[in-house]
Amino acid sequence: MDKIFKQLIDQRNTQTPQDILQSLSQESTYSSLEPLDELICFQTQESVETRRERLLKESQCKGKLNSKQYIIASLSLDQINQLIKQNLQKIPPWVNEQTLSIKTKSARAYFHSEVLRFVEWIQMSDAEIKQRYEILNEIEKLVQIKIPGTQLYMFGSTANRLAFSGSDIDILVMNNDYGYANLYNHVLHIMVESNLFESIDDIRNTQVPIIQAQHKATGISMDIVMNRDDGLKGLSLVSTLISKYPELRPMYFVLKAFLKYKNVHKPYTGGIGSFVLINMIAFYLQMHYKRVRDINEKVFLQDHIICFFKFFGRQLDIKFLGFSIRDGGFIFDKDHEYLGKEGNTREDFKLCIESPLQFSDDLGGSVRNISIIRKLFNLASDVIRYNLLNSNSFVLLIVPEAYKLKNLDQD
Repeated sequence: MDKIFKQLIDQRNTQTPQDILQSLSQESTYSSLEPLDELICFQTQESVETRRERLLKESQCKGKLNSKQYIIASLSLDQINQLIKQNLQKIPPWVNEQTLSIKTKSARAYFHSEVLRFVEWIQMSDAEIKQRYEILNEIEKLVQIKIPGTQLYMFGSTANRLAFSGSDIDILVMNNDYGYANLYNHVLHIMVESNLFESIDDIRNTQVPIIQAQHKATGISMDIVMNRDDGLKGLSLVSTLISKYPELRPMYFVLKAFLKYKNVHKPYTGGIGSFVLINMIAFYLQMHYKRVRDINEKVFLQDHIICFFKFFGRQLDIKFLGFSIRDGGFIFDKDHEYLGKEGNTREDFKLCIESPLQFSDDLGGSVRNISIIRKLFNLASDVIRYNLLNSNSFVLLIVPEAYKLKNLDQD
């Protein structure tokens, strides 16, 4: 058995990122889902579990309360109930009367529609995207005058249409005739001398040196990297995943908003970055379709998000297991000789995600706050369970200040 398993692993390890993209882009039995607005969905089967008694016991346990807990604890029961009622009855700005009318027919269909309306409301507009590509062209012309043959590309959330309104942009500068440091210095000098940018930061003491700057005329911020095509490979991979899994994009916007609200969305502070989140959502959907099998069974978006919280909050044993989205998704033992990732073993309570672009890399190792994030996932799941049917917004239940995320500078 070990010999057979080794052969399978060796076969996986001979795959290239291009092989992965090709396999993901092949037509699948569930890639032709109807538009999400048209879904007639069913209720996801969930394991019967309740944590009410334990939560009540925990609330009575001894220990110091922080300032926010003390304020809440000092409120009377009537005041607490009134605050909950006010929050539940809020109608979010992304919901119009037509959408709200769906609730009288089906609450579940309403929350599904609300998630889609939230995405339309929070996403970067076509005008914003056009403006950012105009900035890209402006910088490219500027650089090509000094460094002929240089090409500039947009990558990241803006290029993938996954950016929130007001987001900054990620730019790749490519010229194989220059080394990284040489090209970096040239581009930095050009930007400083151009008078088109302000707040220029020369950030070299990182794994990937970047130039950060702000476009004077528009105030749009940007991160610029040199001669790294992994951003373009990631762009192609994410585009393929979005095409294959229509649910991924709306799930991403809600979960990203949740992580931002909890301030656990920045990789350099131990949070879940965009590419890690995309891998997590894709893997959850892969496991969902393996479990459901019947492609005609469809799920409301809020059910997917609830199950995502449960899967990564409770069900996946991250102490022992890692996962990959290769080959339709698989789980591996973190201590396995061929699949285990260096520096992330059973001794470490860390998220372990094989990079689909560089199989030896562990995307999850940077999520140092995974223990805190798992608790946040579990809390969100409980909040939804006990309050959703009385609420006018699924999104506001888990992101109470979601309306503040629009048109702000995003990370």
